[in-house]
Amino acid sequence: MKSTKIVLLFLIALMGIGLAGCKNGLFQRRNKAYHGPARLELNPLNAVVSGSGQIALKVQLIGHQRKTDLPVNFSVDDSSTARQGTDYTIATSSPVSIPADSSSAVITINANNSKIDSNKVRTLYLSLDNNNKVQPAVNLKTFTLTIRGPH
Repeated sequence: MKSTKIVLLFLIALMGIGLAGCKNGLFQRRNKAYHGPARLELNPLNAVVSGSGQIALKVQLIGHQRKTDLPVNFSVDDSSTARQGTDYTIATSSPVSIPADSSSAVITINANNSKIDSNKVRTLYLSLDNNNKVQPAVNLKTFTLTIRGPH
């Protein structure tokens, strides 16, 4: 009986310390707002297509929204082994535009593996180009699409 009271008092004391910690900011949510220079990113950074399919690639603005449209140029890297018009088509032309008072735009890629041998893989590297107004984040600017031949 005496040990039960001691345990209860101990638990009440712990709860009091926990509540005091919350009140004093120890367990409050951290501010998750981004305060650095505006940057651009691609999301997702990679995808795999084992058949024909469509990929919606999001271009996102990291930072405050703009009062005017923000054009964002993108290009296919020369090291890509996937062939435009054969293995894939990009349905969105460059530059894509992030509308005013918005944080993102979409680049649509159509993958087609019908011309790829069954044991082959083709890769598309699509990157955001430098922009005079907003630069792409170095580690978030290249999307890799792996297109596998039909099985």
